[in-house]
Amino acid sequence: MTVPAFALALGLFVGALPLLLPILVTSDLIRRTPLALTRAYLFATHYFACEVLGILSSLWLWLRYGWTRHHKEEIWLASHYRLQTWWASTLLAGARGLFGLKIEVDGDDAVPPGSGPFLLLVRHVSVGDTLLSAVYLAGRHGHRLRYVLKRELLWDPCLDIVGQRLPNCFVERGGQDSESEIGRVRALTRDLGPSEGVLIYPEGTRFPPEKRNAVLARLHESGRDDLLERARALENVLPPRPGGTLALLEERPDA
Repeated sequence: MTVPAFALALGLFVGALPLLLPILVTSDLIRRTPLALTRAYLFATHYFACEVLGILSSLWLWLRYGWTRHHKEEIWLASHYRLQTWWASTLLAGARGLFGLKIEVDGDDAVPPGSGPFLLLVRHVSVGDTLLSAVYLAGRHGHRLRYVLKRELLWDPCLDIVGQRLPNCFVERGGQDSESEIGRVRALTRDLGPSEGVLIYPEGTRFPPEKRNAVLARLHESGRDDLLERARALENVLPPRPGGTLALLEERPDA
């Protein structure tokens, strides 16, 4: 469903650009916004272009290596990691250019090539979090990351196709079989090399204040006063979902 939908969306966004661009610019000038609608439209077009190019590239990789991937596993993996890094870097470059994002990196010397294996616990504040690690760890230092991601992201065709060709884990949050999901997360730690790591978002979802308030309300209703007090002390992150993170730490205490 999503592959033709994204291709159609790109065609519509590009086709409507000559007509809509003057309207969007005029609207932004009248509303005295810093070209907000215009830049949002251009970034949506950029996003769909990256998706379609990623899909076509993944098709090419399948045609070239798919039949012999079991004999050329390293080539298969390396080519898809490169595609993943290109996709994330290009998306981030578009966001930086259109929205004026400024990114500062501290402690870059802590993760030189070959410094793994490692476990990466990421604070989750925006959709851009998924791009930063791919650009600044994978792209800059050549680390290969194995992601723990929510299953809803499989609606993104590039994440669905390329993400499932690589050793990642798309988990069902709040599912009935949590032990099975945690077991799949544990499996990501197998055979981790010195330039590989597992990335997980301990919060399980992005942090907005209303979600924090909802978690605090649930803890209050459950009567877990000990956890409630600890959760209240966390003002800028959600209380972590411990299952997957603890499983990774138990499985690889050396990382």
